[in-house]
Amino acid sequence: MLVTTGIIIINIIVLPCRLLNAGDPSAKVRGDLIIGALFSVHRPPSAGQGALVCGRVREHYGIQRVEAALITLDRINSDNSILP
Repeated sequence: MLVTTGIIIINIIVLPCRLLNAGDPSAKVRGDLIIGALFSVHRPPSAGQGALVCGRVREHYGIQRVEAALITLDRINSDNSILP
């Protein structure tokens, strides 16, 4: 029996920045198991902006790591020899 794996990915952002973000700062895949992972997706804010503004998205450093984690879960779920 294949166990569907789930993951919750949370942006590392400061609380005031998160409150200004209208969207949900996480990606969720439903499953039988929850695996938490933290990724630094944003750069620090520019000088003078303070903590109320998120920095730019780190496309190569941050987003690629999130995508790699999701792809890894897909590959684990599709291989019956890894999970019972």
